Amino acid sequence: MKLKTLPLPSVFLVTLIGLCPAGYGQTDDFNDGNDAGWTRFNPLGSGNFAVVGGVYRMSCPPSPNPGSFGPARVGSLRQGVVYDKFRVAVDLPEWDASVDLSVGILARVQSGAGPGTLSGYAATFNVADGDLGIERVTGEQPSNIGGYAKFQPVAGTRYRLVFAGAGNFLEAHLFAPWDPDVPVASRVVEDLTYARGACGLVAFSDENAAITGVFDNYEAAEGDPVPLDDFNDGNEVGWTRVNPVGVGSYSFPDGGWRVAAAATPDPGVMGPARAGGVRTGQVLSDFCVACDIGGFDPAADGSVGLLARVSSLGAGTTNGYALTFQTRDGDLEINRVSGEAPQKINAGTVLAALDPGRRYRMVFAGRGPLLLGRVYDLGSPGEPVAVIAAEDAAWQSGMAGLIVFSSTNAAVAAVFDSYAGGPLVGAGLAIREDGPGTVRLGWNWGAGLCYRVESSSDLGVWEAVPGPVEVFGGRAVLRQPVEGRRFFRLGFGP
Repeated sequence: MKLKTLPLPSVFLVTLIGLCPAGYGQTDDFNDGNDAGWTRFNPLGSGNFAVVGGVYRMSCPPSPNPGSFGPARVGSLRQGVVYDKFRVAVDLPEWDASVDLSVGILARVQSGAGPGTLSGYAATFNVADGDLGIERVTGEQPSNIGGYAKFQPVAGTRYRLVFAGAGNFLEAHLFAPWDPDVPVASRVVEDLTYARGACGLVAFSDENAAITGVFDNYEAAEGDPVPLDDFNDGNEVGWTRVNPVGVGSYSFPDGGWRVAAAATPDPGVMGPARAGGVRTGQVLSDFCVACDIGGFDPAADGSVGLLARVSSLGAGTTNGYALTFQTRDGDLEINRVSGEAPQKINAGTVLAALDPGRRYRMVFAGRGPLLLGRVYDLGSPGEPVAVIAAEDAAWQSGMAGLIVFSSTNAAVAAVFDSYAGGPLVGAGLAIREDGPGTVRLGWNWGAGLCYRVESSSDLGVWEAVPGPVEVFGGRAVLRQPVEGRRFFRLGFGP
């Protein structure tokens, strides 16, 4: 843990306590005047590469025969390291919006990349159209995945592009210098054509214009993006159904995932109504899981919520923890699940009746034996409407996901949306001025809603700082008025 004092206007002094984010495994600021450590990708043979003025500049004239050779394009691959999980970032310091130019990051590039053979993924920013997209590249042929994020680029601006992937999740974010916590454009997609490969840089023109790509401050490392699913694609890619006795049903109304469970015909043998889903292949110990929940029936005797540290999936065998809201009684509970049998760990917190026509965000977090649950009303952002905590050490790690069930074997259903789950990691708390008498606190999403911001004037008494906390592109942001000397830290607990 580091204690850091940041220079701010004299009207107040803010001291920051936080955890530093992990460093990058590969870096190049190009100040050495060469591209040692890079393998140039020059499929047309007419590309030019130069490291001048502390930036990596690569250019290519129009292709003499685009029908046969393809359009103008050029790139460079970082040598020596391949990633499956990756997080790559680079500055885009110079670009001309009058030119049909796309610049970006390559990832999971397959071995033997050459003219007509390069395959992998690319996150690209088209400077003329203001498009941010993620492409699957097969034999040098790009195919966009899921559309583009559009915005209006500001001429002369140095943008920073971040591209990350873990398993089938791929995310790209473009940040401007005036707001490094909130991206100006973001894309999150799912694809698992390529699981592992090298990283690099690319510049190209679909219309075969002469191009120049300029790059600076390249960083790459193994690392997880936040596994996200907004369910707008209308499928369950990345999920394993929890449907142990076959009474579950799954659909995608209005961009959400509706999970329903019918009553079982013989609850004495089969157990009660239950169904859900877990994220495929993601095993977490300390965890932070969040999801929007709505569309439940308050008259039904059902429970809806989140799962964590799940293992041994199957009828009568599933273990783990569940944070659930009882739709009829209004109780929020944390349960230990052993062989599919839930046992409440705590006394529960009674909520005001939740409106099934509104959306709520449930957050479930665990650090060692301490388990924490929160519920937020998305229509009135700010402090949670309910908080619950429990301690239990029965289960150490496992998968995370979603659940609906009824202990009385009543039919139960809910609609889930905007799922996000990942490890509870170092928060990387950072601070900057956000106007007179106001600061902006930012930290990694892994702590987005699972930690709380605390403030003190003397490092003795700490108080929770009220929200709302906003989450943008892997960063949580909270704006806070400050007067006099203040200290801030991230705390974990109810």
